[in-house]
Amino acid sequence: VEWYRHVAHDITRAETPEKLVNDGYLWSKMNLEWLTQDSQGMGTCAVAGHQDFVSYFGGDTFHSIGGILASGLHQTAKDSLRMIGAITMEQGGKAPHEFSSTGKVHDPGSVGETQGFITSVWKTHLWTGDEEFFKEMYPICRKGMLEYVASEPTMDGVLMAECEDRPGG
Repeated sequence: VEWYRHVAHDITRAETPEKLVNDGYLWSKMNLEWLTQDSQGMGTCAVAGHQDFVSYFGGDTFHSIGGILASGLHQTAKDSLRMIGAITMEQGGKAPHEFSSTGKVHDPGSVGETQGFITSVWKTHLWTGDEEFFKEMYPICRKGMLEYVASEPTMDGVLMAECEDRPGG
């Protein structure tokens, strides 16, 4: 209960003349906290849903990072990216689309999700100013860009992994 009071009242408060806007911000922040899960052996990360559908999604997390950061849940953002980063490293720099709380990858991801991961790491660094976090994540981002993305076949400068009608695809 104390943690939720802390999230609600001590972490990034928005006060506007509109009660509805203030309430919406509070409930959005609480929802982000409720969607944060600890998995034994994996760490902490935002999940796609509770309780019937607990799975981690790279893309969903990357799209949510701005809101997570604006809500003041900086540690949640960093923890989520660390967990995704560990799997990204295991996959040679390719950020996962979906994985379970045991670390089993259900969908390995794409060039777009790898870019989303890298952008989210940068946004988190800008919001938090955490140089240690950035130094920790940089080798993963570098591997993603220079090994995975650079290895994808191209046609006229277009990344083939993003084209549905690519030859052989």
